[in-house]
Amino acid sequence: MSDTTRSADLRDVMGQVLGVDASELADDFGPNQVATWTSLKHLELVVSLEEVYGVSLTQQDVRAMRSVAAVREILAGHGVTA
Repeated sequence: MSDTTRSADLRDVMGQVLGVDASELADDFGPNQVATWTSLKHLELVVSLEEVYGVSLTQQDVRAMRSVAAVREILAGHGVTA
């Protein structure tokens, strides 16, 4: 798959779903640092990422989404630069 750059910034997408200011989301932030990153918000995040970036995330991808950096790496694995 060719590398695809999408207009939406990953931190903006994540901030909107999680209800936090995107500038507060450092790459190493995950559910332990972001109080609103609950299991329900995690699923909402998965759906939003799939819609915004046009990817289909696997169960393994969903389980591996433990930080902003991990989400970025997962998307990169699907050919998306976010």
